[in-house]
Amino acid sequence: MKVFCLEMFIIVFGVLLLVTLAAALQIPQVLVQFDVPSEAAGNTALYWAGHEDVPEKISDSRPWFGNSDMENLLGVLPPGSETSENVFPGSAFVLRSADMSTRVRVTVNLSPHDEPERKYTLKIVNLAMEDRSGPYPVEVKHSDGGFLWVEPSEFMEHTTGENHPFEVRDRGNNPVFTITIRGHSDDEL
Repeated sequence: MKVFCLEMFIIVFGVLLLVTLAAALQIPQVLVQFDVPSEAAGNTALYWAGHEDVPEKISDSRPWFGNSDMENLLGVLPPGSETSENVFPGSAFVLRSADMSTRVRVTVNLSPHDEPERKYTLKIVNLAMEDRSGPYPVEVKHSDGGFLWVEPSEFMEHTTGENHPFEVRDRGNNPVFTITIRGHSDDEL
């Protein structure tokens, strides 16, 4: 129990330190919008899942699974709803469909490339792995562009600009949610 409390303290302290440093360095927050389409089969749960710069990883063999063993429920979004979050680059979210068959981790970051039209990266990890009734791949549709299947325990990472929606669909091609980076939170929408 004492070890768990110490580990949680270190994680919380690390996140608070990152937030403080980001504020001191004036790192801009990013406005991210989550939409659940009206035709979705059910609610979608949205969790904040930490920050990628916290050093401890859940899995050394699959580091893209993230680095936090905690989740903070931000809300349950019914079909036809949306919400937005202001986050620092490197923030991660977990989204789960009502039937739990579609569950992904989404990480929003600044692009390492100097491309004004593609200032961000979006990583989508399919958290489904070895489900008894699976497999549960997810389909990602980028704006008006192509489709990409993300197999269980795999990921895709894409550089993108502002206002480019990424629609995540279940294995039956049904839309579950859309994520759109709206830009820096101090920019006008």
